[in-house]
Amino acid sequence: MVAMMRLRTTLALVAVVLAACGLWVGGAPTVEAKAPAETVARLELAQAALAADPSASTAETLAKLAARIRPLSRSASIRHRIADATFCFPQNVLGILFYAFLELTGGVVATAEAGGARLIATHLPLAVSLGKYVIVNEEYVTDRVVAHELGHTIQSYRRGPFYLAIEGAASFAQAALALVSPTFALGYLSRWPENEADALGMAAFLPPSP
Repeated sequence: MVAMMRLRTTLALVAVVLAACGLWVGGAPTVEAKAPAETVARLELAQAALAADPSASTAETLAKLAARIRPLSRSASIRHRIADATFCFPQNVLGILFYAFLELTGGVVATAEAGGARLIATHLPLAVSLGKYVIVNEEYVTDRVVAHELGHTIQSYRRGPFYLAIEGAASFAQAALALVSPTFALGYLSRWPENEADALGMAAFLPPSP
């Protein structure tokens, strides 16, 4: 009985410490489930401006997109670096390994650094966030897609080691269902954690001038 009480107390303390780390690194966890219409509209206008230049390479498009992501403050950058090696270590290891695989197989088209994340355009047909590594297919280097995956990165900083088991597992399961069920796919972005990722990621972008 005493051993069980000690275990429960230890687990509770660990949960409190991890929650505090999440707040310290990523801020308060509550966000609007739906991004403001004005933010969405401005992102779409910015994307239309990028699309208007068909001669732009993937690297140029990614660089222009990265320039519109809010830079981290010095203190936030330090917190993120600490979290990368501790609180968010599991997902960052996966991200490093996947990035290394892409480099070794010639799968990297272009990269950019923005908002504490590394944006990677690849030949592979996917869009995924693993810790600070945001990896998207070269055909999907758009504000909406990158903002969504960046939102998952922000979730990762807030949930730390719980991210893969909570948001990561839920996102993977829903993506798998969406591939086999067109009806389920229609509401994919309206469900948690995808709607939260959308809101977080869009808030990370600097709104372009009207």
